[in-house]
Amino acid sequence: MATTDRISSLDSRREITDRLGQTVVLGNSILSADIYTTPTATLTMAGASDAGGRFDMDATATLVGDNGSFGTIAVDWTINAAATLTLGGSQILRGSFDADAAASVTFGGTEIASGVGYIGGGSLVSGSSTTDNIESFTYFDETVAAVTANLAVSRQSLTGVSSSTDGYFCGGRTFLSVAEIDGIQFSDESAINPAAVLTAGREGPVGVNSSTHGYIAGGFTSSDTDLIDSLQFSDESVSAVSDTLTATRNALAGVESATDGYFAGGFDSPVYFDLIDTIQFSDDTVAALAATMAVARSAVAGVESLTRGYFGGGNASGSATAEIDGVQFSDESAINPSAALNVVRLSLCGVSSVVRGYFIGGMDGANHFADIDGIQFSNESAINPSAALTAGRRASGAVHSG
Repeated sequence: MATTDRISSLDSRREITDRLGQTVVLGNSILSADIYTTPTATLTMAGASDAGGRFDMDATATLVGDNGSFGTIAVDWTINAAATLTLGGSQILRGSFDADAAASVTFGGTEIASGVGYIGGGSLVSGSSTTDNIESFTYFDETVAAVTANLAVSRQSLTGVSSSTDGYFCGGRTFLSVAEIDGIQFSDESAINPAAVLTAGREGPVGVNSSTHGYIAGGFTSSDTDLIDSLQFSDESVSAVSDTLTATRNALAGVESATDGYFAGGFDSPVYFDLIDTIQFSDDTVAALAATMAVARSAVAGVESLTRGYFGGGNASGSATAEIDGVQFSDESAINPSAALNVVRLSLCGVSSVVRGYFIGGMDGANHFADIDGIQFSNESAINPSAALTAGRRASGAVHSG
C-alpha cells in the first residue's frame, strides 16, 4: 500500500478513515462529507479544495492547505489536542474554528470570512435629516448592496445588537430621542419590528451582545445617562440591568468577547472619556477597567476579533481622528496598534468578520463619508477595501450575521 494516496474527489467519510496513519494528498478536491482524521494521519489540500462538511482533526493529525487559489472552507472545524493546521494559500472561511489550546493553527494566505454586516439608519446630510435605509456589506467578497427592508422608524444616532438569527437597531433620534427597537431577519433580510422598546428613549447609546442577550448602554435623553438595558433574544423582552455604567455618557463604542462586553469612550459635556467599562455576561455586573483608551474621544466605533476589541475613529476634543486602539480580552490590558483609519472621521459604525474589522461611514465635521476601511486581525495592519456605501452617512447603527 502506498505511503501517499492522491485523491481527486473525496465525498465520503470512509475514503479518509480507511487510510489510517497514512498521508493523503487532495488535489482540487471537494470534501462534501464529515471528515475525521486519525491520530497519525496527514491530510494535504494541494489544490483548490472545497470543504463542505464538518472537519474533526484528532490528536496529532496534520492538515496542510497549500492551494494557490481560493480554497473554500464552509464548515465548522474542530482541531483537538496537538493537531497542526497550516493553511498556506488564500482561504475563504465560512465556518467556525474550535481549536484546543495545544493545537497549532497557521494562516499563510489571505483569509476571507463569511457573514454579512448591515448598516441601518443614520443621516445622509448635515442637520436633523435621517434615513430608514439598510445596506448590506458581504464579508466574502467585500461588496455593498441595498436591502429591500427598511427601518420601521427613520432615525440617526442609533446602535445595533445581534442574535444568531436577527439584528436589532435600538434607540436613536428623529427630532427627539426614541426608544424604538426594529431590525432585520438574517435568513431572508426581511424587516422585523418587535413590540419591545427600550426603557427610555435615548440617542447615542451603544450595544454589545452575548449569545442570549443584547445590552444597550449609555446615551442621551434629556441629559446623558448611565442606564443599561438588556434585550433577551429568546422572547424579545427588555429590562433594565441593575448595574449601570461607571460614568454617564453618550456616543461611546462597544465590543464583546465570548464572556464580557466592553463600553469605551464617550462624552458628557465638557468631558471626553478614555474610560473602558466591562459588563460580565454571566451576572450582568459592571466595573471600570484599569486600562483606558490611548485617546479620549466620543462618536467612536468598535470591532472585535476573537481575542481583541478595537476602537476606531471618533471625536477627540472637537477634532475627528483616525486613531485605532483597544483592549486585549485575555487580561483586559490596553492595546494601541500602529494601524490607523484610511480616512479621518467620527460618528462611524463598525462590523466584524472572524478575520477583519470594518469601520463604515462617518463624517469629519463637514463631509459625510461612504468609506469602508478597517483592520486585519492577524497582523493588525490597516485595510482599505474598494467597496463603499451607496451614499455617505453618519451616526448609523450596525448589526451582523455570521
